[in-house]
Amino acid sequence: IAERTEALREALALETRAKEVYRSFVVTVAHQFRTSISVIHLTAQRQVRSPEDALTPETRRRFGRILDAATRLERLISGFLETAVIERREMALHCSLIDFNAVASVAVAQTRTAHPERRLVCNFASTPLLVDGDAVLLEQVVLNILSNAVKYSGPADTVRIGTAAEGETILCTVSDSGCGIPEPALGAIFERYYRAPNAHRLPGLGVGLSLAAQIVGLHGGRITVASEEGRGTDFTIHLPKREPPA
Repeated sequence: IAERTEALREALALETRAKEVYRSFVVTVAHQFRTSISVIHLTAQRQVRSPEDALTPETRRRFGRILDAATRLERLISGFLETAVIERREMALHCSLIDFNAVASVAVAQTRTAHPERRLVCNFASTPLLVDGDAVLLEQVVLNILSNAVKYSGPADTVRIGTAAEGETILCTVSDSGCGIPEPALGAIFERYYRAPNAHRLPGLGVGLSLAAQIVGLHGGRITVASEEGRGTDFTIHLPKREPPA
């Protein structure tokens, strides 16, 4: 019993040290990213604020989109740095009453900009879907799932995204007809660093879905998945619905 207890203590100490190393790594990388993003943000801001005759309207519009994207990235990374967080699950939320349709629309626009050759079909609810949430973090969740759908499906395949209200819950489903997820892997895909056996041929670290599930969980929701290997995958985000203020 004493030997077993000592072995468990050593294993716990090793795990604790590993978590600290990982946390330090995340903070270091986030700092490096924030420095680069700050340069992009400052450059885009100067261009947007330049005299009217210095840029064409189209160029000014493009710099405005760069500025918006850099602002969102700065906010996201600052959230990581403020709480040092991924392992502690202490991510700071900045919540307000938002329309999830708008959140999904921003994620779709970013995905289309990154993958202009891919076909994305949207079917959003016709009425606002109000949630009490952090728009930047929820955008990151939808963007992550869309990015996975694009990555794990063929160039000619269509990726679909839809939103709807079901009782007291808001749903957002992203569907693809790609490689799918093997059934034995479905129970583990939200674990950090886990990647399905048929996903290793493509780049990735296995942290995106874990982070997405964590963010949705902090909003009182969950993410479910339905998939068939070789036929495609459906990811559905479930979030508590909020009623509009009186």
